[in-house]
Amino acid sequence: MTDHNQAATGLHRRAILAGLAATAPAAAIASLPAAVAAAVIAPSVDPIFALIARHRAEEWAYTEAIMARDKLFETAPEEFMRPVRVQFGMTDGRNPHYLYSHKQIEDCLVAGSRHSPKIKAQLHAELDRDRFEISARREEIGLPSAEERVEQLCDSCQDLEWALANTMPTSIAGVAALLRYANEVEDQGEQWPDTDTIGADGWHYQMRQTAARALEALLTEVPRS
Repeated sequence: MTDHNQAATGLHRRAILAGLAATAPAAAIASLPAAVAAAVIAPSVDPIFALIARHRAEEWAYTEAIMARDKLFETAPEEFMRPVRVQFGMTDGRNPHYLYSHKQIEDCLVAGSRHSPKIKAQLHAELDRDRFEISARREEIGLPSAEERVEQLCDSCQDLEWALANTMPTSIAGVAALLRYANEVEDQGEQWPDTDTIGADGWHYQMRQTAARALEALLTEVPRS
């Protein structure tokens, strides 16, 4: 999947494309023997069409989830979005100096100072309190659940993409629809998983292999004259 900021625009264009892939021309189908025609026009039982439809719907939901999350980021008070921190002194005597983790607290004080344990304990407690308050404020506006939904839909979209690459179409129309949909996605500026991978682990490799196997299986069903 692509970066979320880029995905919000790209996926929107991609998700609103309507309709399933076109089937073979009716005139050509009519001239074929019955067994061959059945292999061409069997989308009602071909699982690839349902997978394409599910992927479109999931990508649309993913797009909406991204936009909803981004709207929360844009409208939330800045104090809700800042990193968890605790102040420890000043920088140049003018600006607060912040620590952002328990490790930084441990590292900031000189070992052996008789005041270190007490100061460290206080800083650790203040950091934990700030983390709790920030989390509570984010929870109030629904940000954690919005981020979780984006992550879940991202994962489900990728699962469907691998399912598309490895589910054999059962009709020639299904093979054509799969190949056409693969290009359609890229025409919208999006990428399939592991696009740059060369060899059997790549999405395109597996999709082409699946399409080839589907055509071989369909051809064995064509009666010889």
